[in-house]
Amino acid sequence: MTEAVATERKPVLIPQVLAIGGRFGRYAPETERDARGADVRKDKGLEGIRRTWRFYTQGDWTEVDGRTGIDFTDPEEAYRKMHELVAFLEYSAGDVKQFCLDLTDNSGVKYGFSVPMHGGLFLSALINNGSEGGYVVCQPPAGLGCFGYRNKKDITVHGDVLWDLGMRMESGIIIVKGNAGNTVGHEMRGGRIIIEGSVGVQPGFGMSGGEIHIGGRLGGLTEWDIHCGKIYHKGKLLVDK
Repeated sequence: MTEAVATERKPVLIPQVLAIGGRFGRYAPETERDARGADVRKDKGLEGIRRTWRFYTQGDWTEVDGRTGIDFTDPEEAYRKMHELVAFLEYSAGDVKQFCLDLTDNSGVKYGFSVPMHGGLFLSALINNGSEGGYVVCQPPAGLGCFGYRNKKDITVHGDVLWDLGMRMESGIIIVKGNAGNTVGHEMRGGRIIIEGSVGVQPGFGMSGGEIHIGGRLGGLTEWDIHCGKIYHKGKLLVDK
C-alpha cells in the first residue's frame, strides 16, 4: 500500500493595496492620479497668469516694442497688448477667479498707472481668451475699472465695480451683485449688463446695441448720447432706441 505524502501548503499573502484594488476595480488608482494631475495643471495655469501680469506691470516695454513703450492711458492699446500676452496661456475659470484676489497687492507696479483700470482690462483679456463660457469674479478692494472690456462671455461679479463697466462689450451677460460707477456700457455694442445695485451717471454713453438693467439708484441719464439699445431701471424701460 502506497503511503500518502502530505504536501505542506504555504499561505499566499495578498498585499492589502492590491486586494483593495481588485475589490473595487481600477477606479481608485485612476481617480488619485487624476486629482494630482488637476492640481498640477491648476497651479501651472495660475502661475502663468501671475508671471504675465508681473511682466506687464514691471517689464521693460522699450526692449519688447523697440520704442518708448505703450500708451498706458489708452484702454484699447493696453488691452491689445494684454490679449497678445495671455493668448499663449492655458488656465481655467478658477485660475482667473483666484488671480483677481492677487490684484489687491499692487506693490512694485512700475509705471504708476491705475491698478483698477489695468486690472480690469487684464481680467477682461483673460476671460475673453479663456476656453470656458462662464466666469465668476470676486472683486478686489481696489475695485475694477474698464472691466468686461469687449466682453463675449457670461460673468458674475461679487462686489462693486468702477467706471466703464462693459466698455465696447460685444455679447454675453455681465451680472454685478453690487454697485457700478459712471458710464456703464460705454460704447457697448451687444449683450446684456445687469447691475443689482446702484450706478453712477451716463449709463449707455455711446451705446450702439445691447441692454442695461439697473436695480438700484440711478445717478443720472442723458439719452442724446445713446445711439441704439435699451436701458431699464427697476424693471421700467427708460430708453428704447
